[in-house]
Amino acid sequence: MIIQRESFLTFAYTILKQKLIDELRKTRMQKNSTVTRSEEFWSSAESSYTHQPLEEEQLLSYCSSLTKNQTIWVLSTFLYDLTVNQIAEQHGVTASAVKAWKKGALTKLRTTLQQD
Repeated sequence: MIIQRESFLTFAYTILKQKLIDELRKTRMQKNSTVTRSEEFWSSAESSYTHQPLEEEQLLSYCSSLTKNQTIWVLSTFLYDLTVNQIAEQHGVTASAVKAWKKGALTKLRTTLQQD
């Protein structure tokens, strides 16, 4: 019986060792294949972004049934990637007010999109 136990422990040790080696290889390969850009790249890429009027036109085409504030929420959120708090601060209102704009806009947009 002792021989079987020792052979199982040897087997288990070998399997675990191979699994660890495989995992280390996989991690090393992922690390080597991941390319990270320098901060300089991201700042230059960000500054080279230009406003795209076609994107704004497309968004505005969906906003015809919305109020002015609801349209502000849509453009600020989807075009300028602002949060509710940022929109509220920018327009001098509470976050609750902006959330109400959002709720109304989403309701109207869903209705409009379902009709199309």
